[in-house]
Amino acid sequence: MKKSTLKQQEQQQAQQIQNEALVRLMLLARYQDKKLSLNEQDAFHRNLHKLAWHSVTDVNMFTMREIAAVRKVLETPDRTEAFINQQCSFLKTEAAKNECLSILRQIAAADKTDPREHQFLQQVEAALGMVSA
Repeated sequence: MKKSTLKQQEQQQAQQIQNEALVRLMLLARYQDKKLSLNEQDAFHRNLHKLAWHSVTDVNMFTMREIAAVRKVLETPDRTEAFINQQCSFLKTEAAKNECLSILRQIAAADKTDPREHQFLQQVEAALGMVSA
């Protein structure tokens, strides 16, 4: 295998790990206000299908599989915080961090940002090390 091909595969794998973490955070964002609106669902799916997906598992199947895990995380604030920190740790580049925040803000704003969604966004910003002054 050529070095350039191997390097490309490594880059795709790294991007896929970031995308999977982003999808989990997107799911978590949807459940913050305890309601699922059509506008929020549309914002979620619009952003989901923009991701460069490099997996044998279809993005929709991955999403369906992750819903139960994300809902379980919401059972306690400690689990939620640990989950946010874990997923944010996979977002290594400034571009990935900025994309994450942009997408999460779009999902939260789709049905008017609830105080719980605002708190969630602040937690994500802190976990990403991007707290604004």
